[in-house]
Amino acid sequence: GLDISSFTDKRVKYVVFDYGGHSEYHVNHSRFLKGDNCMYVIVLNLNRFREGVEVLNPPVPLTTDELLALSEKYNYWLKLVNVSTKSTDESSTLCKAHVITCINCDRLLIESGSDIITKGIKIISNVQKEWMNMDSSRNRIIFVNKDSDICVVNMKSTKSVYNNVIPILRSVAN
Repeated sequence: GLDISSFTDKRVKYVVFDYGGHSEYHVNHSRFLKGDNCMYVIVLNLNRFREGVEVLNPPVPLTTDELLALSEKYNYWLKLVNVSTKSTDESSTLCKAHVITCINCDRLLIESGSDIITKGIKIISNVQKEWMNMDSSRNRIIFVNKDSDICVVNMKSTKSVYNNVIPILRSVAN
């Protein structure tokens, strides 16, 4: 479901709309993908789910085919952000979308030394490179973190998200 939360960090207020990527909410995304002062956090999951809702326990990493599908999903979200981002200022014709990319991976997969994280980062980096090579008149995306700076978070742990995403938000807000 939809989870809305807000917090203030060093006098900057953040409002988070977490749709969890559920397709029934995609139509609502365009309402929030407008504005000159927005950052978008795209979280890609490296854990396999059972019937779309429950993480397998113990966690199972994605297969190679599932990683390729993840690449397509990432591209989908980037396209959605890119075409939906519009300036709220009528005199401004160019509004950039600042995108922070995170990989969600269960702590057990992280600790096991699974190469799934390395593979995931490589796939994300390849997609980002394609976007960065696009004509600037068509691409409104600015990647805040790329390559080795891709965040690895455990979405079950608020502390993990805070420790990895907040420093990136601070760097963009300054």
